[in-house]
Amino acid sequence: MWRNRFIVLMICLLSIVPAQAQDNLLSNAGFEYNYSGRGRGDFNFAENWGGWFTESPRSEGWMNLPPNAFPHTSYYKYSGTTAQSISKGGGTFTAAAYQEVGNIPAGAIVRGSAFVFLENVPDSQAKVRVGVGSNVGGNPFGGDVTWSPWMTSPFNEYRQISVDHIAAGGNVTLFIYATQAWPNDPNAVYMDDASL
Repeated sequence: MWRNRFIVLMICLLSIVPAQAQDNLLSNAGFEYNYSGRGRGDFNFAENWGGWFTESPRSEGWMNLPPNAFPHTSYYKYSGTTAQSISKGGGTFTAAAYQEVGNIPAGAIVRGSAFVFLENVPDSQAKVRVGVGSNVGGNPFGGDVTWSPWMTSPFNEYRQISVDHIAAGGNVTLFIYATQAWPNDPNAVYMDDASL
């Protein structure tokens, strides 16, 4: 009698378990240590991640300044020990964290996502998005990048952003891209728990 109940229970459990997705293709998806500079001592990214920024356009002294990047702990992490922070108090910045993954077959549908936190105010018009591109390296304007809608709110809490991309075959890059229209202090974006 108990065997029949056990078998029925197992059949019920197996029928409601969803299909497993492929493992996360990113290395160090949680932005844990080690952090190192990317050309500047104050532009540090987690191991396996790269950093990108632009200084144009700039028609005002506070526009698109080189940002700081470093690990952040305590309140500003979503999980684990650290989150990636990119910031520039008193100015605006346009910057991205990115990671490239190789050997993606043509036609594969990949979903890029990350948890992001905008430390800012609505008047800054701060926004962040996630993009996935085929064979673009670390250039978010490299061509074949599929972008999520902009996340413009809420401020000061984590939200997940995702986008799907049909790979062209070869390498795929995940970008987490942030910018603002007006300066503020504090002005930062925090990134954690990315996946591809």
